[in-house]
Amino acid sequence: MKKKSDLKKKRLVMLVCLILGVSISAYSNAIEEDLIEELENLEVNIQYQYNEIANTVTGKIISNHPLKDTKKAWKLSEDKLAYTNQNLTSNGSYYTEVEDVYGNIAKVLIDVKLVDDKRTQYQNGISI
Repeated sequence: MKKKSDLKKKRLVMLVCLILGVSISAYSNAIEEDLIEELENLEVNIQYQYNEIANTVTGKIISNHPLKDTKKAWKLSEDKLAYTNQNLTSNGSYYTEVEDVYGNIAKVLIDVKLVDDKRTQYQNGISI
């Protein structure tokens, strides 16, 4: 009788271990898939601020991932989550690409509309 009871206990323990192993594995895979998806989703947005005195626009590209420093006309922040260009001097649109440290690339539309084209622009106090 004791052998039969011990055998049932062993089978029950093995079944519980199997169920736990499958559950942990499934949970681990779900976490891994979420992490991969998060690293693959580079999201950026852009903000503009008009400087009325200089008649220029500051553009800021903000990312959800750290960015590679690949843009010459834009300054990368210390935390690598934003590019800033303080010298957008004319209205217009163009596309530029940003790349994060994971190799993901996003195409960004720079669309400046705030510069007053009828105003004289100054640089270092001199009309240009």
